[in-house]
Amino acid sequence: MTPAKAHPYLVSLGKLGLIEQDAASGRYGLGPLAMQLGLISLQQLDPLALATPLLEPLAAEIGHTVAVAVWATAAPPSCASRSPRARCSCRCATAP
Repeated sequence: MTPAKAHPYLVSLGKLGLIEQDAASGRYGLGPLAMQLGLISLQQLDPLALATPLLEPLAAEIGHTVAVAVWATAAPPSCASRSPRARCSCRCATAP
């Protein structure tokens, strides 16, 4: 898309509060409305409940502890973590 075509879209999105332009760099980022919509979406979904069942298989696959945290504006973050199960190898020998 050419800059001439993109500009009217950016102006409209800016007026809605979906984007805002950084005065120093000229780059665009999420605006306040986009942030609010994201927070509303997080309230409707439970990302911790979605991610928790995946933690143990991931920890087992990579062999490291994994954690997930969901930050909240008015409450402490919700967290969950899982560690890989201890892997033990032993050799058993019988006496001659």
